[in-house]
Amino acid sequence: MSASRTVKMAWLVAAQSPFWSALTVLAGVGGLILAGQMTLSAPVMPSWRGLIIVIVGLMPDLLGILGPVAVLVASLLTSRSWFEGGEYRGLMATGLGLTPVLKIAVIWGVLVGAGVASCTHFLGPMGRSMARSVVNNALTEASIVPGVRLQIGDVFLGAGPADASGAGVVVATRDWVAWAEEGMLEDGGIRLISGQAKALDDAWRLRFEEARWPLPDGFSQPHNFSRTTPELLHHIDGLRDAERDAGRAELTLLKRSTLALSTPLFAVIGVMLAFGRRHPLPWAVVLVFGVWLLQRVSDHSVGTVDASILAALPLAVLCVVAISMSRKLGSPE
Repeated sequence: MSASRTVKMAWLVAAQSPFWSALTVLAGVGGLILAGQMTLSAPVMPSWRGLIIVIVGLMPDLLGILGPVAVLVASLLTSRSWFEGGEYRGLMATGLGLTPVLKIAVIWGVLVGAGVASCTHFLGPMGRSMARSVVNNALTEASIVPGVRLQIGDVFLGAGPADASGAGVVVATRDWVAWAEEGMLEDGGIRLISGQAKALDDAWRLRFEEARWPLPDGFSQPHNFSRTTPELLHHIDGLRDAERDAGRAELTLLKRSTLALSTPLFAVIGVMLAFGRRHPLPWAVVLVFGVWLLQRVSDHSVGTVDASILAALPLAVLCVVAISMSRKLGSPE
């Protein structure tokens, strides 16, 4: 085995531990935060089993988003340990330089980027759909207990306190209101027993022994993040056919690819920061938050700037950073 290949394999093996550690920590914390946001914003909290399914369902999406960051962390820490441990001086002394390390960093980044692409284009949206289904099922299977207040699309459902007089359950929409002694959610609908209903403008009024209204279809409309790439492409075509703005959906689609393409750039930049900066970690943090801030600005610029330009901005910044860092290698601050 040549010296160059030995260096590549040694660096690649050394990078695995910090990579998987960083990815596990980042995804774990991110999963708890996203699951908390999703469940706390829902009218009804899922069961513990449902909450676990929500967290698991969000994992592929988080792995796709955080994979490039974990690559940057691992590349930086591994390369820095080589710089401080003497391997860097050995590479310089043998004439190999950083070329083997940079080559294996690019190859590794491409491989991880392929995994990121599978998460962003397919596994992530599928997992988000699964998590969303759990939250929606918790809503449609909830018991109407005294004091509950639910907003399901444009339908309000409420139950009075146990010691209150009058109607036990009230259902209201923009056009009508119904009240009954008992009510329940079942089979995607609201069933009321022994009550009355009337139009808000008093155009009609009726009494019933039992009535059932289906839940609105719109309350579970999928978000762009919950659509796989083929589904999102179909959705974009539908928006264009209806002459509606498809910019936000197009940006979501393009960002899935830019995340994967950014992974090898992050791997290379990690090497360059480790060998080219005296204190590389703060630079890495600034870079990550800078790219994140640029993505947020892009999200709010849809409609005024072309989606392809907005999606390419983070990649352009990373390329500029990589080129700038390559010129400073060999002269650490």
